[in-house]
Amino acid sequence: MNKLMKKNLLMNVWMMLALFMCMGIFSCSDNSEDGVKEPPVLRLVDKNGNSVGGISGGDYNLTGNVENLTLRVMSNLDWKITIPEGNEWFKVDIAEGVGFKEVSFTATENEGLEERKAQVILSSTQNSSVPDFILNCIQPGGPRLIVTPENASVGKEGKDVIVAISTNLPSLKCIIPENVKWITQKSLTNKQLVLTVATSDIAKIRTATVEVTSESSAYPTTKSIEIRQAGTVDMAELLDVKFNADGTAEDLSAMKMPIKTFAGPTLTMIENETFGYIAKFDPETVNQNKITSGFYTVDFTQNISFQNAIADGFSMELYVTAKDYGEKSAPIPMGCHGGGGVAFIWHDDNNSWGFEPYIGNYSACNMPPLGEVPEETWYHVVGVWDGTGNADAIKLYVDGKVEAQRAPASGNSFQLPGNKWFVIGGDAGAANEADRAYKGQIAITRIYDRALTAEEVKALYNTLKE
Repeated sequence: MNKLMKKNLLMNVWMMLALFMCMGIFSCSDNSEDGVKEPPVLRLVDKNGNSVGGISGGDYNLTGNVENLTLRVMSNLDWKITIPEGNEWFKVDIAEGVGFKEVSFTATENEGLEERKAQVILSSTQNSSVPDFILNCIQPGGPRLIVTPENASVGKEGKDVIVAISTNLPSLKCIIPENVKWITQKSLTNKQLVLTVATSDIAKIRTATVEVTSESSAYPTTKSIEIRQAGTVDMAELLDVKFNADGTAEDLSAMKMPIKTFAGPTLTMIENETFGYIAKFDPETVNQNKITSGFYTVDFTQNISFQNAIADGFSMELYVTAKDYGEKSAPIPMGCHGGGGVAFIWHDDNNSWGFEPYIGNYSACNMPPLGEVPEETWYHVVGVWDGTGNADAIKLYVDGKVEAQRAPASGNSFQLPGNKWFVIGGDAGAANEADRAYKGQIAITRIYDRALTAEEVKALYNTLKE
């Protein structure tokens, strides 16, 4: 081997050694702890990983109520959370940590009128050159007014109603509607309102809405309290019909009887300030049979509780119009006749009312003729059977007065009809039909699970007059 060849070989060896050294150096640099690192991360995000406030912080709005807020620290550093003094209403469960971690903040209710702000400072304990993440948690203030209860029921004898108040308002006032004379304010503080409800002197339930409100126009806040008082006559237990704007009807009594509407052009609703809506029945012919629309049914075929309730005494109440239609007939505004049952009847031949229960047998109780009734006239009609076979067991009241009374035809057993459903606007006929169609208006349809007394009937009538 000549000198030139030796020289070239030596140079190649040195070049290979240099290359291997460089590769080793670079390899060691990439794997060392002092090599290139990820950029520092330090911020708060929500449970879904969305930024809260922004990359470096910002504002976060709280609700103002007691609140638990769960956030996540997103970081590759050691960190700590600081809430400056004076913000004891806002706390964090974990004040320091490393890397990713879930933390919970708790805010108490803001009972003040003004908003308040707590600063959450997330800072690195590892690298002071990393900017802090600062979140301003803002809790709104404003008026707070809570009344308990918001609804109160009072017996007919009356009593004081105590309403607890929780508020941050400086002063309150109580507003009772001018037309409500049976409720008075006994006392009012920022902690409690006491209302006095007088003894009821009317037959049915009465209601009123009382308001508690701020006296400051700067913080207009109002809460309502509904007061319901029982009347001197207990509510109808078996049926209490409410007519609706759309022509349907519902039972307000505890029995909640199903009421089916057979709609048609002969059945319309009349809006009324006292009753809400009144049903108007206008068949083509008074006392017409087998009508298929323009009436309601209340089916008690499967309701054994209803059947048992009327078996030992009951009362029926109607507020209904009538006039001399010149038909010399006997239309029925409400009934379930047919081999038994009971019905109210308007005798158009002599302008009088009849109450016809089957007690042992047909036991018609008819009043004397009213005389001429040329115009449509409202009548309060109540029929009572006290469950006995006494001489005065069956009574018919018209406008608060007893107009007829009698003993049952035999015994003291109520005879259920074959068709076990009441019709409002006629009498029970075949399925989905009504007989003896009534012409007039009906505002009240009730059935009680007891014999109303003369005093109760009078009170019911007086309420209508008022």
